[in-house]
Amino acid sequence: MNLKSIFSFRRKTEEKKESNVLRIVCDDCEGESDYGSDGCLRCMRAKIIDSGEPERIILHRGMDKEYSGDAVRILNDLSRIDLVAKDAFCSGGGRCLTCPGSMDNLMKDIWANFPDMDVGPARKILDSSSLDDDRCAACNIRTYKAIDKIDSMLKEVSDDIVKSAYRVVGV
Repeated sequence: MNLKSIFSFRRKTEEKKESNVLRIVCDDCEGESDYGSDGCLRCMRAKIIDSGEPERIILHRGMDKEYSGDAVRILNDLSRIDLVAKDAFCSGGGRCLTCPGSMDNLMKDIWANFPDMDVGPARKILDSSSLDDDRCAACNIRTYKAIDKIDSMLKEVSDDIVKSAYRVVGV
C-alpha cells in the first residue's frame, strides 16, 4: 500500500506561529521531502519522539508541505511503536549490536517491510537465538514482551491505514 497515494498535502501559504505543529526543515535531506518516502517517514517518527505528538506536520524544503488529520495521527501511532522498541533496546555493548535478536536489528527488519509490517520473522529469530548468559535471557524476555506489544499496535495502525484509505476512520 502506498501511503503517498492515500494522504495528500497542501501548500502552506502563510506563516503562523502555532502550537502543536511540528516543522521539519528538510534542506539537509538527500531524498525528496515527501510523506511517502522511507527516509522522510523515519525522520518524522524520530522528530515526533523528540518533540511530542503534533496535530500538524510541516515539511520545509523550498516550499512548505503541510500534513494533518489521519496522516499525522497515523504517524503519531507509528512513533509510539518506535518508543516501545526504544524502551527494549539492549545495553550490553558491542555484543548486542551483532546479535540478530537485538531489538535494534529486529526493528530494522520489521520497518523494512513497511507498511506490510509483520513481527512473525522477529519471533522466529528470538526463538532461535542462543542465550549465552543471564543478560541475554533478560534481554530476550524484554524483547519478546516489546514484540508482543508492537504486534498489537501494528494491527491497530494497519486497520487505521486501511480505514483511512477508504475514509472511514472513526466509524
